[in-house]
This record gives sequence, structure tokens and C-alpha cells, in this order.
Amino acid sequence: MERLLAIYIEALCEEAPDGSTLRDYLALLDALSALCPFTEAVRLGLYVLPIRGPSRFYGGEGAVLEAVAAVAHEVVGHEASLGIADGLFCAELAARERLLVPPGSTASFRRAQPLRVLGREDLVATCRRLGLHTVGSFADLESARVAERFNKHALQLHRVARGELSELATQRD
Repeated sequence: MERLLAIYIEALCEEAPDGSTLRDYLALLDALSALCPFTEAVRLGLYVLPIRGPSRFYGGEGAVLEAVAAVAHEVVGHEASLGIADGLFCAELAARERLLVPPGSTASFRRAQPLRVLGREDLVATCRRLGLHTVGSFADLESARVAERFNKHALQLHRVARGELSELATQRD
């Protein structure tokens, strides 16, 4: 799985009626693309870019983080929450918590997350009754058992919890 830098700006998550949010969002996308042409707009308020190439070019992950934070503040006037992890799902979680997950530690980071990060309250409620409270405990269930107790959406969430998929189906807009 590819190691990604996620850039999350809460102020850009809700679209303003006058279109200013979208203009800022696109302006920041252009500015980030100048830093790394592989920058991807995931949805309002969230961008990702592969960290390996830019970190080599700028002289390390710290230098990339400084450059991205400066560009975000300069273009939109808001502080960006930055996070690095493997895959889109974990990179977004890391950005929301402002964490840099060390290489090779993404699985333990993902497993320690509360079930609510999977975004399905019905799944969380059922799992709590079963004594499951973390993504890791849900991931430890056998796929056949998940298929017996839950619906097809839960099977996809189970694959994300196990690290077989790198993003949620609802993560992109």
C-alpha cells in the first residue's frame, strides 16, 4: 500500500452558498499540484499526495510537511491538519489526529481505532453488543462469520479493517 500525506482542512468541508469554498478548494489544489503533480482531491476539505517522491525531492517528510502547511495557510488562510500513513483510510485518520504514522506501523494504528471510524453506527451498535470495540477486534472476525451476521456493506468494512482495502467506499466524493 502506498504511503500518503493527507491534508485535511475542516473549514473547506462545507460548501458556502457564494461558492467561496469551492474557489478556495480549487486554488489550494492548484497550489498543492505545483508542489506535487500527483496531488489528488478526494472531497471537499481533503487532499492526498504520495509522500515518497516529494520527500526525496524536498529532503525528507518534514520538509514536505512544512511546505504543504505553508502553502495551505497562504492560499486559504486556514491551518491544515496533516497526517501520513499507508492508504487513504489511515492517512485521513492520521490527518484528523495530526499524526505521522511511522513506516510499518499503519496496521497497528488502524487496529487501535474505535469502530466508529468505519462510519456505520448500525455496525458499531451490533459489534458493541458482541464485545467488539476497535477496528482490530472487528478485523479479527473470520470473513464467513461477518457474512453470516452482517450485510454486504459490513463485508467491505471488514476488508478495510483487515487492511485488504485501503479506503472506504464512501470516502471519495
